[in-house]
Amino acid sequence: MGIGNRGLAAIDIDNHLAFHLEAVQTLNTDEQSLTGWYASVISAKKDSLKAISKYMVADTWFSKRTFVAPRKYAGKIIIDNIDKDYFRWISKDEESTVYSAELYSKALKRIIRLVYVI
Repeated sequence: MGIGNRGLAAIDIDNHLAFHLEAVQTLNTDEQSLTGWYASVISAKKDSLKAISKYMVADTWFSKRTFVAPRKYAGKIIIDNIDKDYFRWISKDEESTVYSAELYSKALKRIIRLVYVI
């Protein structure tokens, strides 16, 4: 990961000017991703930035990263530890507990109902 500087600025569209607000040294560590670092910098400044404007403009690097492009789907299902936020309890008897969820199947390219029996 390279070292560099990034800045935050306020833009005056009517007068075609930008006012420098802060320069931030780019993180140089493997402990946090670069997008995570940028998100934490902006998050730390969110109150002062919101006082200036409700809009944020960023260069194209941010549009191609997880910074502003969250996953459309949550990811793979971990069979040993299903996510109860997605799976809904259906029934329980002496021998089994049944959960169900509507999920997107990448292989089938469609939403399917998945039933999980413990």
